[in-house]
Amino acid sequence: RAAGAQVIPGPGARALTALLLAAGRAAEEVHFLGFPPRASGRREAFFRGLRKFSGCVVLFEAPARVADALERLAESLGGEARAVVGRELTKVNEQIADGTLTQLRDRAARGEIPMRGEFCILVETPGDRELANGRELFAALRKEMPPRRAAALAAQFSGASADDLYRESFSPPA
Repeated sequence: RAAGAQVIPGPGARALTALLLAAGRAAEEVHFLGFPPRASGRREAFFRGLRKFSGCVVLFEAPARVADALERLAESLGGEARAVVGRELTKVNEQIADGTLTQLRDRAARGEIPMRGEFCILVETPGDRELANGRELFAALRKEMPPRRAAALAAQFSGASADDLYRESFSPPA
């Protein structure tokens, strides 16, 4: 896809496999999470929790909730996170849209991605990169200030979770 070649999954493949093939992402880790919860509180926690994953996450979503999912993904992972939305994969009306979460959200809002059919969404997560940057910054800051303050500052500048950084400071090395 990156070289301009069109990739079309063959009939019969399941949506997850079809989207992974069509997306052309070289992720070492792929986490399939199924459908996000529908209940508001659980749904919010689900999307917030995606930051802990590294590699790619793939989820299914109902047409009525795709716009909300793209919005929540952008809020949780950042609007510049790369993603692929597959609609009606391996069927006559198949559509594969690639871009940032912000671009895909906007395309859906303009009706360029019709809210009909089955949806599969793949998103590249910042996961390990943010946590690694946060750990490095936390280690430097901890020499100069209390751990809780160091974790908060490291999280602010790296995007990692302050709680994760703080908790790790008291965990024995693996």
